[in-house]
Amino acid sequence: LIDASLKLGQYFTDTLGTDFKDATKWSSKDGDWKLTLGRYTNSVPGMALAQSNYNNLSAEVDIRAVTEGEAGLVFRVTNEVKSAKKFRGYFAGVSSDSGLTLSYAKNGQWSLLKAVPMNIKTGESYHLKIEAFGGTIRVYFQTELTPAIEMINYTSLTGAIGVRATNAKSQFSNLKVNNPFIRLKPLKMPAFVSHDSRQKDLVRVDNNVNHTDDAFWKIVPGLADSKGVSFESARMSGYYLRDLNKVITFEKNDGSTQFKNEVTWYRKSVATESSAYSYESYLYLKEYLRQNNRTLIRSKTPSKGVESDSTFIEIK
Repeated sequence: LIDASLKLGQYFTDTLGTDFKDATKWSSKDGDWKLTLGRYTNSVPGMALAQSNYNNLSAEVDIRAVTEGEAGLVFRVTNEVKSAKKFRGYFAGVSSDSGLTLSYAKNGQWSLLKAVPMNIKTGESYHLKIEAFGGTIRVYFQTELTPAIEMINYTSLTGAIGVRATNAKSQFSNLKVNNPFIRLKPLKMPAFVSHDSRQKDLVRVDNNVNHTDDAFWKIVPGLADSKGVSFESARMSGYYLRDLNKVITFEKNDGSTQFKNEVTWYRKSVATESSAYSYESYLYLKEYLRQNNRTLIRSKTPSKGVESDSTFIEIK
């Protein structure tokens, strides 16, 4: 259990090494991969995987398909039995026949989850990005503003990341991977800061977050001061934790200066706890984000010995 837990939630950012077979983080599962002019090209269809595990991640890559077939990203890939071919996981790819697709593999056999028609031309380059947190999966094509595919699927929640091509000579470059998603856990409570995507003003500290992704947040540069941070909902882009008259709510960015001020916090490390922080108000220095039973408030820290109310652990 300890060994498995250490492999979950790793923060990992890397690009492909000089060769799949020799890279310290990447390995060729099958196929024959070569590096030429900054692009990885396969002369035999196959898949290459990272050796690190992810439960939540964001990954993007530039793809150029020089022959017909599918090419794209595989993620949350694990072996179901001790065989290279008996794996499970997801694949998001582009194809001149099917357009943009999201598929799932069980026992190494792929089945289509969703397809979106796209004008994919052989020989041209396309940018593909995926986000996966909890059971939410998003696939972006070219633009990163709106996902072309979005669905909830809890079948596989952790595993390796990599690339896959069903045709020879597909080319991949600029592959980047990281995990921008966190959950906020009060220091002394087995629960998470969560919102209800059906009631957009509700924020609570909840220990009943199984099979819901409302407890995931993105920490972004502070909207009022980039040296600070703001908490954006992972489920609902543009919605943030907001200090509204000392009560923390969950609201959509209206673009106003007041809104930006009220969603900005200064992150303060807590030396005695790993990945633990307190968050000082941008508008009211010496006042902090605090847990108050099942709600969040903004106030000065209480008397010495109960400062844990204003300490949270960021869980990847």
